[in-house]
Parts: sequence; C-alpha cells; structure tokens
Amino acid sequence: MSGEVKDPTKNIPRAIFISVVGVLILYILIQTVSLGVLGASLATYKENPLSFVANQVFGPVGFTIITIGAAISMLGNLSSEILSIPRVLFRASKDKVIPISSLSKVHHKFSTPYIAIIAYSISGFLLATFGGFQQMAIISSASILLVYLGVTLAVIKQRRKS
Repeated sequence: MSGEVKDPTKNIPRAIFISVVGVLILYILIQTVSLGVLGASLATYKENPLSFVANQVFGPVGFTIITIGAAISMLGNLSSEILSIPRVLFRASKDKVIPISSLSKVHHKFSTPYIAIIAYSISGFLLATFGGFQQMAIISSASILLVYLGVTLAVIKQRRKS
C-alpha cells in the first residue's frame, strides 16, 4: 500500500514511529488509570476490565462509551485488514513467495488485485461459516504474526545485502 504514499521512504517510517509511540502512551495511560481505580483487584476482572473501570468512574454512561469505543476500534482494525491483506497476498504472489500466480492479476479497469481480494473474501467467508470465533481469532493472530515475521526477515536480508 505504500506505493500510493507520497515519498514513502520518508513518510512510512515516520508514520510507523508516531503510531507506535502514540499507542504506547495511550496504553500506559489506560493501564495507569485502571490500576489507580481498581488497584490490585484489576487482575481479578478477566472478561472486560476496562468496562468495569469505566463503570466505576462514570457509571453506565462510561460502560456504554467503552463499548462503543471498542466497536469503533474493531471496525478500524477490520477495515485496515480488508484493505491490506489482499495486497499482501498480491505482492507475495507477484514476488513468487506464494506459488499461486493468479493472485498477482490486476483488474484492467480498476487497477486492483481482484483475484487476491476474491480469494481473501472467500477464505474469510469459509472460516466464518465453518469455524468458530476462537479458531478465527487464532488463525488471524497467527497469520499476522507470519506477515510480521516475513517483514522482519526481509529487513534483515535487505540490510545485509546493502
């Protein structure tokens, strides 16, 4: 997706750094507030500790806000995956990492990797239909870890090469 970014060699690393630092600060603040409200009993709330903290501080309105925030966060994550994973499949096929050459086809009118998008959609549909939520969560986490591993190994190889 960085092919659509102006000056990606400058802007992509900066965006990654700002994102990681921003999320890190946000998580530290959330953890600090949660520990301040619940103290040592925070560890006993396994299911939904942040909603319990919000309920303690703001009442039912806080619980609702956290629930809506979680839904928006999940929507953002899913939107990101829907846009990026087919492009990962496309590029992996184009670079011959995946031996399915049809995944690297680009639509003549829209210039999108339409076969990769269709393959991603069908696999998501099949997993959602025949698998359970827990299986999908495990597969999703494992697959994104494989992508991260591939990126890390590619960076190491590129740095040794240059």
